[in-house]
Amino acid sequence: MHVDTLRRRITWRISSEKRWLAKEQAYFLKRLGELLKEGFSLSDGLAFLKMMQPKRVDDIQRMLAKLETGINLADALAGCGFSEQVVSQLRLSFLHGKLTETLLFCSDFLTEKDKQLHKLRKVLIYPLFLLVFANVMLIAIRQVLLPSLETMLVPSEEGSGLMVRIILNYLENLPLIILGTMALGAGVFLLSKSYLKKKSAFQKSLLFCRVPLFSKWVQLYYSFFFCREYAYFFRNGMQLNQIVSLMRGDEGTAWMKEISGLVEGGLMQGDSLTTIIKRYPIFKEEMGWIIYHGELTSQLPIKLSMYSEECFRLLIADIEQKIGWLQPVLFLMVAVIVMAIYLILLMPMLSSLGGMY
Repeated sequence: MHVDTLRRRITWRISSEKRWLAKEQAYFLKRLGELLKEGFSLSDGLAFLKMMQPKRVDDIQRMLAKLETGINLADALAGCGFSEQVVSQLRLSFLHGKLTETLLFCSDFLTEKDKQLHKLRKVLIYPLFLLVFANVMLIAIRQVLLPSLETMLVPSEEGSGLMVRIILNYLENLPLIILGTMALGAGVFLLSKSYLKKKSAFQKSLLFCRVPLFSKWVQLYYSFFFCREYAYFFRNGMQLNQIVSLMRGDEGTAWMKEISGLVEGGLMQGDSLTTIIKRYPIFKEEMGWIIYHGELTSQLPIKLSMYSEECFRLLIADIEQKIGWLQPVLFLMVAVIVMAIYLILLMPMLSSLGGMY
């Protein structure tokens, strides 16, 4: 039986209402990592956490039961709805032996992710409310004032007449425009989802790398992920061939299996790791040079570890910057709609004034 299939069968499923929130996951992982760092065994650490998180006693007890049957911690956490990224990182930690460091990092990662999502919600909620309110106003104007506007306004052949016709046509077709936009968005989403289902994890990363909005995030994330995991193995004194072989095993993530397979193929052809990495646009351009310099100075684990930290820092900084740009763009859209509403309401008065001269 395939390992992934077996993993799905042995992992219990619970209802979405009982799944752990990101804050709960971060707290649990941080405390467990700290307990392991202090010398607690995994079972003792989980037993102690039952007292620290009384609302999750049943879940933690089930984790302990799964550990006693030979199931690893990553699969036990997957059953509680823990983040897939966290679960995949923990599976790799059982290969390179850095479980404590991985638990603490995953806690920081979830905390930062929750912080950015909270900031995004905070940035979006007010302008989106204004956008919805402004569109409701336009629909109300269409229902109440459109018949009066059509009788009061007589478009001329001049530029002002063209603007009048555009506004009246927009109001008249507003429901169709809104429904058409929603249908187009839903269609694009469903087609994209169907298309991506046919692609492997590595192929998906290559596709996202070609999207201008996400390309930098994709490069920074996968450069960080690759360097961090390989650095752990190199620090344990393993050779590149051994690392690639382990990464291609059942415990590795789908993406890591594919990229490690490509690395293995390149090594068999006599290429260096630097040359192989430079072939794929999902990695930052300077990453190849950092690997080359690390190999040259016999400091590859240190250089990879430091570079992974820098990639993670740049990723968070760029996300924050783009979130900061989003709010002004939404407010600009609101301003355009509000100006259109004012113009529509003033058009009858301006038309009557124009008829007096």
